[in-house]
Amino acid sequence: MGSILDRPSGMAMMLSGAVFIATGAPYVTNPPAWSLPFSVERVMLLAGYALLAVGLLGLHRLQVGRDGMLGRIGAWLEVVGLMAALVAVTASLAGLDLEWLHGSGIVLAVVGMLLAGIATIRAGVLPGWSGGALVAAALLTFFPVEYSIVLLGLAVLPLGHALWKRAGQSRPVASSV
Repeated sequence: MGSILDRPSGMAMMLSGAVFIATGAPYVTNPPAWSLPFSVERVMLLAGYALLAVGLLGLHRLQVGRDGMLGRIGAWLEVVGLMAALVAVTASLAGLDLEWLHGSGIVLAVVGMLLAGIATIRAGVLPGWSGGALVAAALLTFFPVEYSIVLLGLAVLPLGHALWKRAGQSRPVASSV
């Protein structure tokens, strides 16, 4: 049986997708239809990163024992990368420029999402497309930033839903073979 934290982690991932879409939506049109004030945009990024970290931890927790070393390494890289990005974005609200830390954190998170996506496909706990969505979310970061944040949101929304839906069911036990 899953933990009582599994469903909230799926909800957190869905909310992160919605926040990322809302953050990037004004910039997708050319010229931008409107823009968010810097501090509002930064607070939205903080919320999106924090919610995504909770969702990704829930995903790893749901698959523990089935996602293997690849999943564990991916989960660590995701969380460390997102925490670095959180620190950098928080510092930017205080007027400090830590964009190098933000960029480094995003690179770690992207590599982690790629590894975790492959591990999710291999674990078979969620539908195969769920791991594919995580791999796609990682690869979509290569688009220009104004598009990649929206595409990331579109990729993690259904993954969060699958996690939320699956969390209410019993979890398969890892095979020792």
